[in-house]
Amino acid sequence: MPPDNLRIQQLEQQVRHLTELVNKITFTGRYVFNKDVEFFDGVKIIGGTNKGLQIGTDNLTKLGFYGKAPVVQWSGNGANSGHYGSGVGTTVRYDDKFSGSTNQGTRYFINDIVQALKDNGLIAT
Repeated sequence: MPPDNLRIQQLEQQVRHLTELVNKITFTGRYVFNKDVEFFDGVKIIGGTNKGLQIGTDNLTKLGFYGKAPVVQWSGNGANSGHYGSGVGTTVRYDDKFSGSTNQGTRYFINDIVQALKDNGLIAT
């Protein structure tokens, strides 16, 4: 065991180091990790009910799920204007496109949607 004054110096150094770490974590407005983050089994990531939870800050942020390599947001091959559907009535054909809204936004083939889900690991390949 080191002498008391040496031990006090070591403890003061450790306290300074811990203070620096806590300040970096609490005063920067964000947590920055340079290592993997592992959660205990059974814990949840909980978003706020007022402003919610955002993962990624733009469409170039890469995300991957279930062990799949991260990819940027899928943009598809759909056209930006006009409705395309060669099915009759409620019949859906393989070459129909869907926008997810009423005649607005990018339209997607069903294969675009399936590919995006697979690329992000949300469905099995």
